[in-house]
Parts: sequence; structure tokens; C-alpha cells
Amino acid sequence: MKDILKMDISEMVDLDFDCSCGKHHSFPVHDIDIKKGAINDLPKIAAPFKDSSILVVFDNNTYEVAGKKAVELLKANGFKHVKELLFDVGDDILLPDEKTLGRIVQECDLDCELVIGVGSGVINDACKFVTSRTKLPYIIVATAPSMDGYVADGAPIISHGYKYSPLAHLTYGLIGDTDILKTAPQDLIQAGFGDVVGKITALTDWDLAVKANGDDRCDTCVQLVDKALDKCFSSVEGLPKRDPEALGNLMEALTISGVAMGLVNISRPASGAEHMLSHYWEMDYIARGLNPNHHGIQVGVATPVIARIFELCEDILPAGVMDWCASPAEIKALLKKGGAPTSPKEIGIDKDLFHRSIVEGYKVRPRYSILQFAKDHGRLEIIADILTEEIYGNAKNIDYSSLFNKEERKMKIAFGCDPNATDFKNELMEFTKGLGYDVVDYGSDDPIYANVAFAVAKDVANHTCDRGILLCGTGIGVSIAANKVKGAYAACIHDVYQAQRAELSNNANIITMGSQIIGINLAKELVKEYLSCTFDTHSRSMPKVQRIINYENDLISA
Repeated sequence: MKDILKMDISEMVDLDFDCSCGKHHSFPVHDIDIKKGAINDLPKIAAPFKDSSILVVFDNNTYEVAGKKAVELLKANGFKHVKELLFDVGDDILLPDEKTLGRIVQECDLDCELVIGVGSGVINDACKFVTSRTKLPYIIVATAPSMDGYVADGAPIISHGYKYSPLAHLTYGLIGDTDILKTAPQDLIQAGFGDVVGKITALTDWDLAVKANGDDRCDTCVQLVDKALDKCFSSVEGLPKRDPEALGNLMEALTISGVAMGLVNISRPASGAEHMLSHYWEMDYIARGLNPNHHGIQVGVATPVIARIFELCEDILPAGVMDWCASPAEIKALLKKGGAPTSPKEIGIDKDLFHRSIVEGYKVRPRYSILQFAKDHGRLEIIADILTEEIYGNAKNIDYSSLFNKEERKMKIAFGCDPNATDFKNELMEFTKGLGYDVVDYGSDDPIYANVAFAVAKDVANHTCDRGILLCGTGIGVSIAANKVKGAYAACIHDVYQAQRAELSNNANIITMGSQIIGINLAKELVKEYLSCTFDTHSRSMPKVQRIINYENDLISA
């Protein structure tokens, strides 16, 4: 197969290959058609369903732009069973909520074999979600270069006012007619460009997650997105003028981002902390009965904010992470060239909402990001204060020394044991406090030692605690139990060399010891050695450790 990095966008269909990342990738999208007059290819792309019942979905805006022509093309080419669903929202906006999804399900007849969506974000996501649950293929006729989800398999929807992105499936085909795209409202073009700009911090977040959290990464997908960004940014000044080449490059960058997400089956190549802030703002608006800004516009203004957080954590970031991230000033300049807003304040995000989103945005989805990193290092709240003052207050009055002179957060060490090792554990805890660490006691009363091991392992894995120390008679039982928890890596140690290599060679976040195997003085020495060591993600041990993490992730996703 031709190298995917050398493929034209139209060639990135029906992909199936073994990647240099060590995984097998597939991308079963049948057609990607982005060009002038592409809508005329709809009958050809939908040809396998010519004698089937087809539902075409649009709203009152997209009907006029492309829906009417789509239906006319189908009927003129012998498609006899075409049913239309029009969402007439007037001046309001369509939301991908229970009402919209339910309506599409209602209009899908029992003999329906294809759904064609004509629209952008909401129409695409709603059709994608419903067809994934009804096992139907769908084709999307894009009416705006407004987001990257056209060929991604996630479907952001709203349930009970909460936005989340359940796994759906990939489109059968994408049509992006540049004659149609150039008629899109300018705010939708801005939204698409904002979404593309967000990939800058998304890729930085991914690198951080690899180095600080042991996440997996496909460098082919990283290169794919990076190449698409370069092409889009090279023609950015044409976007406000609706230049066809610039719009085509924007649509291509959005689509290739979707291809990358589809290849790795996660949104990592295109979505990081900047998306978390956007989702947080959107959910707040909906909860208050307000119409939110376009998602991509919010992503765009969130991107320099996230870049600023990376700057404010630069002194504690793993080596090389900042190589991925442009400065906030560079990102704002890029947004401005594309005619897009550059600040949350500019799009109506108020001061209180902004501050809350920085402090709580990491909760939006269970994904490691710079927000989680800043929280783990005790900086998130003070960073929120600084950013809020920079954007909404007077930057001249900010005391930046409050961030860097703030006492570094102490490592938090979780302790647990079986009843027989209680005294041993208590003495080790006091010793560890004396070394300058914070300690958390998970107890020793439960005779089922696995319960204590699970509790410690879960909180170490989710970063509530930095490391764990577990004790039983031999250290073996609690080690076996802790290693059953995803993200927990426990090493049973009984000498100094093991204590050092548990961290330096294996990145173990928990050590276990036997109170009936070694004495308390040796145990103290082992704790001191282990906690003083830091794993180097650039060491020759990293590929070995990553193989363990990948295997664990594969087992869970299987």
C-alpha cells in the first residue's frame, strides 16, 4: 500500500495496514470527495443503495444550501424511495439532544437502508449516532468546513444537558463541495479554523500524556495531522475572503484530523484540553437555557489559553514537551489572520465561568492533559487566578512569583497493609513523613488484604496519590492484587538494587514488601531509595515499559 503520508485526501479510503507504531489500522470509509462540484457525485457514491429506502436529513438552512439539490440529484438518477426529514428550527439552533436523535429514529422506516445527512456538526453527529445504533450506513454532504468530525467515529451528543462523545461509527462517504462550502456563514468557517488551530495544543497534550502518564501514541497519525495543519496555515489569509483554495485546505485539514482519529479509534490526534474547556462552556450555556457559541470557535479561543498553561508549567514539564507548542501570541496571530476570535472574553465567556472551567475542566472527560498535570503538581488553581486576571483584569498587577515561589506540592504516598503488618506500616509512615512526603493511610484492619491493595492501587492509578507502598507477610499477595488494577504497576522488592530499579527501569508506581522477610531498618532504606528515584521517559527502558502499557490497554479494549 502507498505510504499514507504521501496520499492525496481522496486516496485515504478503505485503508487497512500495519503501522510503524506496532498496531494494525483500518479506515473503512468508502469515499472522500472534496472538490468543486462534488455534490454531483452523490448518486454515484450512493449507487449501491439505488433500489433501497433512503432517508435524507437536513434543517431549514442546509436544505436551501444543498439539501434540495441532493434530493433532486437522487431522484433524477433513478432513486425512487427517497424520504425527506426537515428540522425547521427557525432562528434557533439545532442541538444533538434526545429530541433530535429520537426524531431521526422515528423517521427511519423499517426498510430504510441508508441515511444521508446534509449539514455540518449537529446533523452529522446526530445521523452518525443514530445510524451506529440502527446498524445503517450514512453519507454526509458537508455544508460548512466547521469541524473535524465528518470522518471520525465519535459522535458528540447531549443527554440530560450533559455533552459527551460516545463511540459511533465511520461514515460511508463524505462529500465536500467547495462551491457549497464557500457559501457557509463566516462564523462556521471561523469555527472550522478554530478547530484546526486546536490541534496545536491537542498534539502537545498527547506528547505530555505519553511522557508523564505512559499513554500510547501513533507517530504516523501525528505526522498526518501536522502535515495537514501546515497546508491549512499556509493559506489562512484566504479564509476571510472565502478563497476556494483556502477553504479546500481547511476542509482537508479537518478531514485528515478525522482520518487520524479513525485510525487510532480515539480523538487524541485532534482533541486535548482546549476541547475540554469548550465542552465545559457549552454545557454551562445549555444548563442556563442559552445558545452556546459554535464549538470550534470556543476551541479556537481556548487554544492560546491552554498554550499559556503549558508556559506556566514549563519549568516542571517533561523534557521536549514545549517543542510541540506554539506560544499564545503566535496562536492568537494565527487566529486573527483567519478572521477568527482570539479570546474567551471576545465571545462572551464571563469571568466566573472562565475561572471555573480552568479549575474543573479536567473533569469533562477521563483523559490526561495539561489541566490534570497542573492539578497533580498543585498549580491549577493559582494558574486559574493568573489567567483570569490576564484576560479579564489588569495583567500589570499580577504577582507571578506566587506561582513559582509557591512551595512545591509534596509527593503524596499511599500506605496500606494486612493486619499482621500494622506496626511495620505505621513506623514506615512516620519515617516517610520525616523525609518530607505527605502520607495517606489506607488502613490495615481488613483481613482480605486484596481490598486494601485495590484501594491504594486505584488512587495511585488515578493520580490521587503519587505512589503507593503496600505490605503483607511476604509482599507477594498485595503485589498480585495491586497489579490487577489498570494503571497500577507494583513491584515486590527486598533489597536496595530492586528499590532503585523498580522506578528507574520499570516506572513502578507502587512497591510492596514483606514484613516477615526484611527488618524495619532495611525497609526504611528501601523506601528512601525508591522515592528518591525518577523514571526517565527517554531511557532505553521506555519501550519496554510502553509495551506493558499497550498490552494492558489492548486487553481492556478487546
